[in-house]
Amino acid sequence: MKFSALPVWVMLISLFPYLPAGLRVENIIFPFFVAGYILSLRFNFKLGMIYLIQIFSLLIPLFGVLLASYVSFNTGVAADPFVMFVRLSMPLLMLISFSAIVNKISNPLISVAFAIMVCAVPVSLVSLLSVFFDIAEFLQYWIKNDPDGVWAQSLAIGRFNGIFNQPLESGIFFSVALFSSIYLLKVLPRIRVLSLFCIVFVILGGLLSFSKNFTVLGLIFGLYLLVALRMVSFQVAAFAFIFLCISVFSLVAVFNNNYADSLVDLFEQGGFLLALTAGRLGAEDTGVSLLFSELFHQGYWFIGRGLGSHMPLDNGYLEYFYQGGVLALVGYLCFIVTLFGYRGNVISNHHKSLLNTLAFFVIFASLGGPVITASRANLPLIFLIVACVAKSQAYSNFHCRKLIKGN
Repeated sequence: MKFSALPVWVMLISLFPYLPAGLRVENIIFPFFVAGYILSLRFNFKLGMIYLIQIFSLLIPLFGVLLASYVSFNTGVAADPFVMFVRLSMPLLMLISFSAIVNKISNPLISVAFAIMVCAVPVSLVSLLSVFFDIAEFLQYWIKNDPDGVWAQSLAIGRFNGIFNQPLESGIFFSVALFSSIYLLKVLPRIRVLSLFCIVFVILGGLLSFSKNFTVLGLIFGLYLLVALRMVSFQVAAFAFIFLCISVFSLVAVFNNNYADSLVDLFEQGGFLLALTAGRLGAEDTGVSLLFSELFHQGYWFIGRGLGSHMPLDNGYLEYFYQGGVLALVGYLCFIVTLFGYRGNVISNHHKSLLNTLAFFVIFASLGGPVITASRANLPLIFLIVACVAKSQAYSNFHCRKLIKGN
């Protein structure tokens, strides 16, 4: 099996250091790429109608937040509106860009999954090095190393994010890498040793950040994917889940007392959900709950409060809802729903299982933070989704041609 080098280059885009003025490489490349792609009239309509609906569903919230920004006096109160506009635009630009890229690859899903898997290894090594050495000076080109910043605060309580500014981004990145590795372990037995090697590093990198996006959702949906791909039985997965729970809690208790104490405090205050979501959900007075409540009680639920009206927005649904109102939230929900639109009898069970895993991950991970807009981490997530979609559509077209010829 030959792997295309193009997805590796795309993955490396997300791993480059910051440019001057806080820009990242993808902030510059994708807008020009999309503009040239559209002007050349080469949009890949072969991906199907649902893919176009996906793109349209991300245009809706973008329109919603722009409309809210035009009429709201809260625009820009907490963050630069242009920066927030770029943040919300990137998933849309990636969808369009990746439609061109996967069209150039003979085996898009395998090549993209392989690129994500192998690129996760050096990223994990950086996180591992930060455990034993002070490499903050080296990482200053990748992170915002302010004393009061999220990266420094995370490091202070024993959470090692490596090149990511916050545990959320690290958890998303390594979760997607885990799903990619498990998929390749199933469909490419010839590289089984390499896949297993990468899985070890992926799990290590994900655990070092102590991100619940990985330690809870990533591992749980990784087990779900193993069962869906019929690599293990449900009983084995259940046993593995119990073992992982005990192992993770033990690691937290032994190596990260500060983090363990904070989880215990949250559990005592509001129970399991409050601890699981790091204080975001599970009580009426959490930041996320108060912001949702504020929108309804003050009458902003319909139009929203505009770009950059509040930071942080520690919830994927809230990021769209607070800034763009119900229109933006509906658009985001439509995007998630379309991920299930490729289910069908003509789709291969392997990549259907992978696409379902990604869809469920986005649904639940969005409760704990912005997922498809998370810096660096959103690129492999959206890239893998597009590769799954391309594979689904290609399989569907092939199957239909066979049926037509058979008749």
